[in-house]
Amino acid sequence: FLVMAEIALPLRGASRDSSLLFLCDQASRKVLLVSTQSDWNNSTAILWEWSAYEADAIPASQKHLFDYVSDARLVDGGKKLLVTGGSGGGVALIRISDKKVLFFDRAGKSPHSAELLPDGVLAVVSSQDNCLRVYFPAPEFSHSIDVTVPSPHGLVWDTHRNGLWVVGLDSLYFFSYKTNSGVSLKLRKRFALPS
Repeated sequence: FLVMAEIALPLRGASRDSSLLFLCDQASRKVLLVSTQSDWNNSTAILWEWSAYEADAIPASQKHLFDYVSDARLVDGGKKLLVTGGSGGGVALIRISDKKVLFFDRAGKSPHSAELLPDGVLAVVSSQDNCLRVYFPAPEFSHSIDVTVPSPHGLVWDTHRNGLWVVGLDSLYFFSYKTNSGVSLKLRKRFALPS
């Protein structure tokens, strides 16, 4: 699973305007950052990497949650990385500058994608338990609500429409989002997929 990103980071060998690519490498259980212009057969192509197995904040008994990393995306203006552990079951928010794990949890059975919403709320979709899970930001993403979505594999925040798009087993769903007196997700549209 690949995530393309234009970012400016103080990384060895990377100029501030380089095109950089995050790779979710399930073989090494790592998220890797490489330049699109480097030779990926050479280990010097790796500009930054993260593994749960090297993260002190994740107990040894829970590192397996990130054995099958499936998604990595920049959030908070490129300062943090949001990682989902696929069939491992984990979700983590990592500060890029020092690789500090700011939050992690078992996000269900096979979380494939996560999104940090503008107000700090964290949304995760998990396919095997048919779940769209929303974590509240304080204290430390400790509270959550779940919404049933058949086999969701992806989600993205839509700033223009102030809502979440979720791709499920056979449909694309749009949920409106409000935070007046708590988080409110309401299914507004459902589009059947052709296959």
